[in-house]
Amino acid sequence: MSSKSVVAVVEDDDDIRANVCSYLERSGFGAWGAESAEDFYVRLLRNRADLVVVDIGLPDENGFEIARHL
Repeated sequence: MSSKSVVAVVEDDDDIRANVCSYLERSGFGAWGAESAEDFYVRLLRNRADLVVVDIGLPDENGFEIARHL
């Protein structure tokens, strides 16, 4: 089991999501990305997340709704 903190990045822009995940990994965190709220909820069933960074303006559910759900 890894002792790294894991950050989930929910962002619909592919380039931004990839850059943020890459930066987090270079900074010593584990990171994974999701392109939508639905994608995030499905991936969260399989992957740990200690912190979630959420884009407010997602196409299917906004970031505030995701935060309320969590």
